[in-house]
Amino acid sequence: MKKPLGVTLLGVFLVLSTCILAATTVTFLFPGTVVDHIWDFKRTEYEQMLPYRLWAGTGFLLLGVIMALAAYGWFKARRWAWWLVQGIFLANGLGDVGRALSGDVVGGLVGVLIVSALLVYVRSKGVRVLYMEQKVA
Repeated sequence: MKKPLGVTLLGVFLVLSTCILAATTVTFLFPGTVVDHIWDFKRTEYEQMLPYRLWAGTGFLLLGVIMALAAYGWFKARRWAWWLVQGIFLANGLGDVGRALSGDVVGGLVGVLIVSALLVYVRSKGVRVLYMEQKVA
């Protein structure tokens, strides 16, 4: 079965997310490098998290590993990756709900809408069938 374009684009999104998480990990575990410039637009947030850099860096590293696994499994059309991607999106959506409830109503609701659309797509019949065909690894 040929993969729909949306499946490929979602896989690319997962790879890009992995790269962003890797760069973020570097900024916390090895501050003072050229990579720190990724925070130029959110310098205040970075400085607030810097005292907790070991925890933050470790957390971003863990998320990066999870995202890399999701990207790998997604491109290999593994059932477990289909479930993992849904879990990632659900966790992100819950974070967006929290964001909306804590005052950033517009940002949170936009995030919820985007995650909802992604979940609807991932759970659509064409995508679901692709990932439910059990393959022997």
